[in-house]
Amino acid sequence: MKIGCHVSIAGGIDNSVIRAEELGCNTMQIFSKNAATWQEKILDQEEVKRFKRNLKNSILDIDPVFIHTSYLINLASPLDELYFKSINSFIEEMKRANLLLAVPYLITHPGAHIDRGEEYGIQRIIRALNIILEKSADLNLKTMILLENTAGSGTHLGYTLGQLQRMMEGAKDRKRIGICFDTCHAFAAGYDLSNREGVEKTIGFNICQ
Repeated sequence: MKIGCHVSIAGGIDNSVIRAEELGCNTMQIFSKNAATWQEKILDQEEVKRFKRNLKNSILDIDPVFIHTSYLINLASPLDELYFKSINSFIEEMKRANLLLAVPYLITHPGAHIDRGEEYGIQRIIRALNIILEKSADLNLKTMILLENTAGSGTHLGYTLGQLQRMMEGAKDRKRIGICFDTCHAFAAGYDLSNREGVEKTIGFNICQ
């Protein structure tokens, strides 16, 4: 069984592996930079080497490792300046994930439409994902995008599995997009995960046997 948590990268990304081991994790999630700033982190080659070495030498075999994007990214924004800034920042995050991990996964919140409505926001996200997929393919990035379901606060999209499905179906390269299912967010959004019946109904198949 894989058990992990989000681990701090304070003092260097390589330190996250040490912290995960101290917590007894055999999988983990990290940021690749300060999640509250637009400033892109330039990863030092020695830091990358230490991170990879720490993973390779981990006695707990920490794998897979997931990277979460900055909270500032909004792929549904109606403001073009923020929209394209988010797309560019997302691609930089993909580059770092590709550099750090042999099998890179990048988790992201889909975005918030602000005041334009669900349909507008979903189409905006689909457009952004296709731009990102095309540009990252040109860069030969292996990073797989994982859309995380949200709690549905404010105008944030992705709080229903149907919304996430539409985003994925709109992507031109669907094999490079998956879902990160956050159970806490799902419960807050109205999915009953308190019993077996609710879990089976939510997921759509029997995972309890």
